[in-house]
Amino acid sequence: MIAVRFKNIVQSDNGLAYFNGENISFTVEGHSTKGKGKDIYCAGISAIVQACIAALTKIGAIFEKFEQRDGFLLLSLKIAKDSPIRKEVRTIIGVLMTGVQLMKALPGSQVEIFFDEV
Repeated sequence: MIAVRFKNIVQSDNGLAYFNGENISFTVEGHSTKGKGKDIYCAGISAIVQACIAALTKIGAIFEKFEQRDGFLLLSLKIAKDSPIRKEVRTIIGVLMTGVQLMKALPGSQVEIFFDEV
């Protein structure tokens, strides 16, 4: 199973992400059981996540913590309520959430999504 966990982040009906506070994070952990090199779910989730990380980097988001290894990724950041890039960060995280939800909806998907408040 691939578990995607959003902390202090919720999504509205229009797809935008909203933050509960200034400290937000997401983790992606695990693998699907389809077999190495044969798993569109792992590949799809990885592509979505990496594209969003690149977009966050491009707009100048500062990561409080970033950790990546086989089967695990953690990104946390602090985004002040008055930050000039807050809207862009919300949009990018919203794209990430929508992409993960679409991957979860595919037949045979082993993607689970969790929302935590800290």
